[in-house]
Amino acid sequence: MQRLKFTIIFFLFIPLLCFSQLDIAHYIGVGRYELFHENYTEAIRRFNAVIKIKPDLFAPYFFRGIAKYNLGDFVGADYDFNKSIKINPYFPDAYHFRGVTQDRLHNYDLSIQDYEKALNLDPTNPNVYISRGITKMVLKKYKDAISDFDNSIKLKATIPGAYINRGIVKHYLKDYKAAIVDYTEAISLNNFSSEAYSRRAFTKSELKDYEGAICDYDYAIKLDAHNSLFFFSRAIVYYKMKNYNKALDDYNKVIELDPDNAITFYNRAIVETEIGDYNKAIDDYDKVGELKPQNILSYYNKAGVKLELKDYKGAIRDYSAAIKIFPDFAAAYLNRASAKNMINDFQGAVEDHNIAMKKINDYKKNQKDSLFESYIDTSSKYSKIVEFDDDFNRFGGKDVVDGKIQNKKVVIDLEPIFSIMYNDTLKENSNYYNYQIQELNKNEDLTTFIISNQNKDADVSSVHSKLDSIKTDKRISTINEISYLYQGILNGDIQNFNLSITMYDKAINISRNFLFAYFNRANIRSKMIDYINTIDDYNKIITIDGNVTTLNTKEKIEKKIYDYKDVLTDYNKVIDLDPTFYYAYFNRANIRCKSKDFVGAVDDYTKAIEFENDFKEAYFNRGLTLIYLKDTKKGCADMSKAGELGVENAYNVIKRYCN
Repeated sequence: MQRLKFTIIFFLFIPLLCFSQLDIAHYIGVGRYELFHENYTEAIRRFNAVIKIKPDLFAPYFFRGIAKYNLGDFVGADYDFNKSIKINPYFPDAYHFRGVTQDRLHNYDLSIQDYEKALNLDPTNPNVYISRGITKMVLKKYKDAISDFDNSIKLKATIPGAYINRGIVKHYLKDYKAAIVDYTEAISLNNFSSEAYSRRAFTKSELKDYEGAICDYDYAIKLDAHNSLFFFSRAIVYYKMKNYNKALDDYNKVIELDPDNAITFYNRAIVETEIGDYNKAIDDYDKVGELKPQNILSYYNKAGVKLELKDYKGAIRDYSAAIKIFPDFAAAYLNRASAKNMINDFQGAVEDHNIAMKKINDYKKNQKDSLFESYIDTSSKYSKIVEFDDDFNRFGGKDVVDGKIQNKKVVIDLEPIFSIMYNDTLKENSNYYNYQIQELNKNEDLTTFIISNQNKDADVSSVHSKLDSIKTDKRISTINEISYLYQGILNGDIQNFNLSITMYDKAINISRNFLFAYFNRANIRSKMIDYINTIDDYNKIITIDGNVTTLNTKEKIEKKIYDYKDVLTDYNKVIDLDPTFYYAYFNRANIRCKSKDFVGAVDDYTKAIEFENDFKEAYFNRGLTLIYLKDTKKGCADMSKAGELGVENAYNVIKRYCN
């Protein structure tokens, strides 16, 4: 269905004259401009600035909610619309958009209630009827949905979305010809609507008008050549036309646009099997198993291909993998029995056959509804292409689409630790303010120190030049603790870990309370351990998918915990010296994640946030850790806050794990 896309179109009427200060009006105006041009993260930054100065204005919350919605942060959008309504309960668009947001959160009753409130305040808004119609469509109240789309068209007959969505409902009701009429009307209103063409193509294929469907998909692809779903859908039509080469071309294009699209590998394997290209089919089924290990049919179908190749032992392994996922898979037992029979394992074949027949008979006797009914029914055929899956529209085939940075392909890891650095290579706004560093810089001629977690590529010759200048410059005291701090940083940059630690040791020997030396010594020790463990083929980064360190022996587990003990001791010392130095809590939390002390890590991130309420990296890492711990609600709330504060990767996490 065509969800409403929030744009400036619906709220241009909100006057700027209601703001007394010129700079406030300017910031809101610039934020609206960014919103209109789909620069959502920049728009949020602008509205954040307004909210900080004037938290009693309803408009910036409303606009920020729209930006968050378009980034997929529905929880954050709902929060902002709530704030807007609390400040101004007579603004109908806030109820409308909160209703759409509630729909995306699957709170359909609340969604309908908000649409009713919006219509009570403004009964002439056709877009509210479209939104309510979409929610009713989700609830399968098709007649009510059509009524809402009809009302929208009566109020304004030139909105393509009303016709597209009414066409979708008619398609659901199998009134295909009437659906095509609506899609055609939408196209006449907007000849550049790729969705209208693709919807009409889909309906034409239901009527077996394959040539017409291909023509419409061709046009949709011309309008949006990066939409992988269009190529996928066209491939299905080519497959139905038995034009396997064209189908393969389209599946290849989908994989080019979205290399992790498991269902396309699955469908391509089926086509390859059909044309006898068995080895390629096996490779594609392997890829499905890698991307979606719980996909039963990838193992089952791959086993069938191996039977064709007379690789009976390989077939048995794959049938066994399918059975392991779903132990009642009767057809897999029967086929495994055949494979065992071919390698003269007659006893195993009889056992599998008997198990299969017992499962079939038990199922027929009980006649229970089952999600896996077809796997019990041995008459089912599994070598069918799949026409829809949730693999689409995650990335849209481009790195970033229309400012929606949640679609960016990223590896989701913890935000890295903070360190004391010298400021000559970092980008603008990459460092954070800290009053102690400001004090450190007041009487220091060596360099300007900053705190940052940005990775920097050090130029080795430049670093050596700086180290040499410390020794030769007579104005600089080489036995000063700050000089040793600087030398520790420089040596760390070129991975002279031991020498770096030695420099921090010397700084501490001169000044036992030199917080920054303990802090950076902990950091460099952590980096050294990570470097060593990388060589040993460890993987110590916690990822959202739960790929935490895999350790095979008790000795390795003990070694890992011991390794980080000195790092934690240094962070503890920093916190003892200054309990308000929140970067130490953050860094210690990251180390606790590496040590699998996730609860302790959450506590430390929380402590860091208590001292710095806008600590965006701490929100992100705490959210990631909570999601890993299956506390998704709290984790996603943290991700929303991290995104609001400027961590763009938060929206990718939200899209994958919160919606």
